[in-house]
Amino acid sequence: MNQVLILKADTCSGKSTQTIQYLCDANFADEKKIICTQPHKLATLSLAARVAEEYGWKIGEEVAFQVAGDQPTTSNGTKIKFVTDALFLNEYQNSPTLEQYSVVIVDEAHERGVDTDIVLALMKQCLRKSKDLKLIVMSGTLGTCLIYDYFASDFTCETLEVGGADEDEIDLALTDLNKQLEYDRSYIGLPLHGKLSEKEIARIFEAMPNKRKIIFSTNVAESSVAIDGIKYVVESGMVKEQMWDEKRKITVVKFQKTTKNSVEQRRGRAGRTSDGKCYHLYTVETYEAMEECSRAEILCALPAITILKLKSLNIDRIESFEWLQSPPISNLQDANQLLIWLNAVDSRGELTQLGRNMARLDIDPKLTAMLYKAQELDCLLYALVLAGMLTVSRNIWLISEDQDFRVMFSRARAAFSHESGDHITLINIYLKWSFYCAKNTKKRQQHEWCKNNCINGNALQMAHEFITEKAKQMGYEIEILDSEDLNDNVINHLFKCITAGHFMNLAVSNGPMKPGYKIISTFSQTTEESVVARTFHTSTLSLNDQNPTYVLFNELLNLHGTNYLAVLSSIDLNWLKSVSEDWYKAVNGASLHTISHESFTFENIGAGLLQVIVGKHSCHVNKLEDITQATIGIDDKKSNLTIYSRPANLNKAKKIVQEIIQKEKQKSLLETEEMTIVGRTRILMGAGGVSQMILFAGEYLRITIEKLPSRITEERIKTLCEPFGEIRKIDFIRKGEHSSCVAVTYAKVEQAHSAFCGLNGYIEQGREIVSTGNGRIIFEKDNSARDAHKLFRRLGYECRYEHLTNLPKLKVTYYLLESNRKAFVNFQSSDDAQNVCGQIHRPETFKIIKNKQNHRASLLLEGFSKDDDDEDLRSRFEDCDGFVGVQVLRGRKEQIFARPASAEEDIKAMFNPYTSFQRDTISFNRKIFNGKVEAFVEFLESAELKQAVEEMNGKKDIIGRGKVRLSESVQQRSDEIKTKKENEYVVYFQHLDLSLDKYDLIKILKENQLYDDVKNAVVYRQKMKNENSTAAMTNKADSDVEFALASLRSMFLSTAGLFRSIPDYQISSHTPDGTVTALILFNDPIDVTTAIQTYDNQVIRLFKNSSKLHLLPPIAHEIFINVAVRKAIPNKIQEAIQYVREKCKRIHVKTAYLGKEEKTITMKICIEGDDVEQITMAKINLNQQEIMMHTLRKHRINMKSTTTIH
Repeated sequence: MNQVLILKADTCSGKSTQTIQYLCDANFADEKKIICTQPHKLATLSLAARVAEEYGWKIGEEVAFQVAGDQPTTSNGTKIKFVTDALFLNEYQNSPTLEQYSVVIVDEAHERGVDTDIVLALMKQCLRKSKDLKLIVMSGTLGTCLIYDYFASDFTCETLEVGGADEDEIDLALTDLNKQLEYDRSYIGLPLHGKLSEKEIARIFEAMPNKRKIIFSTNVAESSVAIDGIKYVVESGMVKEQMWDEKRKITVVKFQKTTKNSVEQRRGRAGRTSDGKCYHLYTVETYEAMEECSRAEILCALPAITILKLKSLNIDRIESFEWLQSPPISNLQDANQLLIWLNAVDSRGELTQLGRNMARLDIDPKLTAMLYKAQELDCLLYALVLAGMLTVSRNIWLISEDQDFRVMFSRARAAFSHESGDHITLINIYLKWSFYCAKNTKKRQQHEWCKNNCINGNALQMAHEFITEKAKQMGYEIEILDSEDLNDNVINHLFKCITAGHFMNLAVSNGPMKPGYKIISTFSQTTEESVVARTFHTSTLSLNDQNPTYVLFNELLNLHGTNYLAVLSSIDLNWLKSVSEDWYKAVNGASLHTISHESFTFENIGAGLLQVIVGKHSCHVNKLEDITQATIGIDDKKSNLTIYSRPANLNKAKKIVQEIIQKEKQKSLLETEEMTIVGRTRILMGAGGVSQMILFAGEYLRITIEKLPSRITEERIKTLCEPFGEIRKIDFIRKGEHSSCVAVTYAKVEQAHSAFCGLNGYIEQGREIVSTGNGRIIFEKDNSARDAHKLFRRLGYECRYEHLTNLPKLKVTYYLLESNRKAFVNFQSSDDAQNVCGQIHRPETFKIIKNKQNHRASLLLEGFSKDDDDEDLRSRFEDCDGFVGVQVLRGRKEQIFARPASAEEDIKAMFNPYTSFQRDTISFNRKIFNGKVEAFVEFLESAELKQAVEEMNGKKDIIGRGKVRLSESVQQRSDEIKTKKENEYVVYFQHLDLSLDKYDLIKILKENQLYDDVKNAVVYRQKMKNENSTAAMTNKADSDVEFALASLRSMFLSTAGLFRSIPDYQISSHTPDGTVTALILFNDPIDVTTAIQTYDNQVIRLFKNSSKLHLLPPIAHEIFINVAVRKAIPNKIQEAIQYVREKCKRIHVKTAYLGKEEKTITMKICIEGDDVEQITMAKINLNQQEIMMHTLRKHRINMKSTTTIH
C-alpha cells in the first residue's frame, strides 16, 4: 500500500466529501482518527456539516472541526476532524508524529497558501517518523507532477486522476444590489468570504424555497464549498493579491488577472448539485493569456509570519527547510531583517517573547508589535479597535453615485474625521458605533444608524469579531468606551504604538496633495529611482485638503498601474527615534527633514494637448513619472502640468516634458477631422476650422490596420507605411496583450488607397495584416435560417437574418454623449452663411468658416441648448438658402466610439411592448461617428411602427444621452426590389475574418445538423484589378497559373513517400473575386485523406499574396430510390438516414426529390464528407435496409484559395 496518494479529481466530483467517507468505510477511523485540512475557515465548517449530514452523525461527536478563534468541537468518539491549515500546525506542535491519526488529507492544495506549503513540508517529516501514517493530497486543478516529485523520492507514492472577489467589494456590491432591487422580495443577497461568523455561514447553506439566492463571493468559493441550488456563476477573471516587491523592498496590494486553474474552480461552483452555467466577463483571448496555475504564496509574499511559525515549531534552519518550492533567498533575508527591526528575532536568530506572541496571534507582525506596545502603554483596547478596523479599512464607507448621497457622505466623513488622519478617524467610527449599539440593541436601529452615517455595518461587525478574538487570545477583557474618552494623551500614546509597528511604512510629501508622497525604504536610499504614491480618495487628509510632510500608512495599493496610500496619518519625526536604530540608520533618518523638492509648472498647455500627454483618466502619468524620475501634478481646470523633483533632477525632467509637449504640438497642427455633409460626402477640417478638401464616397485618408503584434512600436509602423506616401498621423486605437490596432492618416487619397492595397496580406512578425469581408447563406426554410442565425450569433459572428418579405422598417438614432453645445451648420457659400446670422440669438455665438477649395462655408454655432440635437438644428435652418447639413459636436476631437455591449438589449427593451416588433431583426450601422448610434428594427404591423414613432420620437431619457430619433425607413419601390424566390431565407454576415471562406461556415452548419436546407453560401471578396490591355491580362494569367502550379507541386511533393500515387494537377485562372480552383487527382482514394490531414488549412503563396488552402474531398455517394421502393419501406428509409446522422457526425447526409409528378418522384440521398471510414459505415448501414442504390464515386480534391485581400 502506498504511503502517499495524490488525488486529482474534477470540481464537483465529490472528492472533499466522499473520499473521507470511503476511508471511514475502509476502517481507517476504527482505531485512529482521520484529519482533513482546508485552506479556509468557511470550507472547514461547511464540509464538517456536510459529511455529518450524509453520514447521519452529529457535529462535535463523530465529526469535529476546529477553526481559529473557536474552541475545538471534539469528543472521545470523534472519527473525522476538519481543521484549517493554520490550526493543523497546532496539531503538529502537540504531537510531531501525529500518532492519533491514521490518515492526513490535505485538500485544495492548488491554492498554495503559505500554511498549505508548511503542512506539506511538515508531513514529509512526519511520514519519515511514522511509517503507518498515510497522506492524501487532493485538488481539482493542481498539476500533480510537482507534488509527486516532492514525495516520490522518499516514499511509495501514486497519482490518481478522476474525471468529473474581495470582501471589501462584496458588501459594497450587496448594498448596491439591495438599493437597485429595493422593492423586490423574491431574492436575498448574501456575502461569502473567509471572515463570516458561523451564524452567517449557516445562513448561506440554509434552504430558502421561496427565495432566489444571489451570493457575492471572494475566491474562497474556489475551495470545497458546495451550495445547493446554485445555477449560475458570474466570474470576473480578477484576483486581489499581496505581493512583495523584491526590488523596492515594499509590499503592494495588486488587482490582476487570475489563473486558468482558478477559472476552472470558479466554473465548478455552477451546478455542483444540479445543472448550471458560468459566465466569464472577459474574452477567450484574455483567458488564453492567463497563467496556468497560481504562484505559491510563499513565492510572492514576504514570508515573515512563516518564519515565525516555523521557529515556534523549533525549526530554525529556514533556508534548509524542505519547501515544496523554496522562496527566493532574498525574500527570506528581507523577512528576517524585518523581524529583527520589529524585535521579533534577536541577533542569534532566536524568537523573542514578542516573536512568540506574533506566531501565536497569527496576524501581520506589524499589528502584533502595535498591540503589545499598546499593552505596555495601557491603551490596548484602543489599539485592538484600530487593528480590527485596519483589517476592513477599505470597506468602511458606503459608496453611491447619487448626488444627494454624496452630500450626506461628505457630512458623515467630516463628523468622524480627526485632524491627524485616518487612524484616529477609524477608532472614532468604531467607538461611536459600539456605544450606540450598547444602548440600542435592536438590529433595525443599528442598521439605520449605519445607513444615516454612510457606514458599512457588516464591515464594523467583522472588525468587532476580530477585536473579540484577539482580545481573547491576549487575555484582555473588553469594555465599552465612548469616543469622548479618546483624549489627546491617549492619542499620543496610540501614535507611539502605530509607529512601533508601522515605522517601515513611512512616506515623505512631494509637495501639493495631488502629486502625493515618496515611499521611504532602504531601497530608496540606494538609488535615484523612487516609489511615488498618491493619497487614496477616501482618506481624511484628502477630505480636509491636508498635506502633512511625514505620514505613516497602512498599505500600498496599485490600481490600474497607479500607486495609492491607504489609511495614512501625520506623524512627528521624533517618534521614529524610539524604533530600531538599525532601520533608522538604513533610511538615513537623521536627514529625512532635509529632503526637499522643487517644482516647475507648464501653464496653459490646453485641455486637448494636456489630455494627449497624460492620457485618458491620467493613464500615462505613471509612465511619464518613470521617464522623468519626478512626480507629475495635473490641474485640469487651468490646463497646467507641474513637475515636482529633487533639485538635481529638475532640469532633466523639464527638458523631457518640454520635448514631449513640442512633439504633440506638431502633431496637433497636422490633425484633421472629417465632417459629414450629405450622404458619404465629407469635408476635411484642419486646424482653426479651415476646410482642406472634400472627400466623396469611396475616398479616404485614414486606414485602420488590425491584428498587429502587441509590442509593435510607432517607429515600426512608420517604416511600414511611409513607402506609400506622407503620413500625417499615427493613432493607437487599441493595444492589447495579443494584438494592436492602429489608424494611419495620409496626406492624399491616392496614398491611403495605395497603402490599403499594399499592406493587406503583409506578414509582420508572424502576423498577417488583414481586413474583413462579408457573406451570406441562403436557406430553403425559415426555421433553419433562424436557427443558423442564432447559432452564428452565439459563436460571435456579426450577422443578421432577413425575412422573406420587406417588413416595415424603423430607423433608431441615439447618441452616446451629450452635445458640447457646438455645431457646424454647412452652407453652399459664405453669403448663404452670412444671411442666416440674423437668426442667431443670445447667448448663442457664431463664427463663419470658409472652405478655400470649393468656396463653401460653415457656421460654427455655440451656446445653444444642451437638449438640442442634430434634428432640432436641421429643422431650424433647413429652409434657409444654400443649407447643406448640420453636425452637432460631441466628445473630444478624433474620439473613437464603440457600440455599447448592451445596445441590442436596450433596443429590445424599447420596443418589447409592441407585439408586432420582430426581436431578431435588429441590425446596427457598424460605424459610430461623433457618438451617433444607428439601429434598424422591423415590425409586422405598420400601424404599430407609426405608434412607436409617435410615442417616443424626440423624447429624452429613453436610450443613450439626449433625445432618441425614430423614423420609418423608406422602402424600395417594387420594381427596384431584387427578385427573390419564395423559398429563400437569408443570413447575412458582416466583417468576416478574411481567413474564413464559405467552407468554414458550411462546416459549422454540418456539425450542427443545419445544412439540409442550405441552397447557397457565399463569402464576398474584393474584385481583382484588371490590367490595361487584353494581352497584358492573358500574359499575366499564364504566368500566374505557372507560378501557382509550381507552388502546389512543391507543397505536395515536399514529403517523400507520403502518397501511394503521384498526383496530377489542374488549375484555372482566378475568378474576378480572387478565388482559385484547382483539381488534384489521385489514383488511390487513401491519398485523398492523407492530403487533407497533412495540408488542409495550410498557408500557400499563389499569385501575388499568401492565402489559406481549403481542401475539399468530395468522396460522395448519391443514392437514388425509385417511387416503388420509397412507398414500400418509407419508415425504414427514414430510420436508416436518422441512424447514420446520429452515428456519423463527421459526414453529412442530405435528401432531395427529383421530378414534378407524384408518380415519378425519385428520392436522392447524398452522403458527403472527408472521412472515408464513416462514409463506408453509412453505406453499409443503408445497404442493410435493402435500399436499392446507384452510387457515383469520385476520388479527388477541390482546392479553393483566395488571393485578394480586403
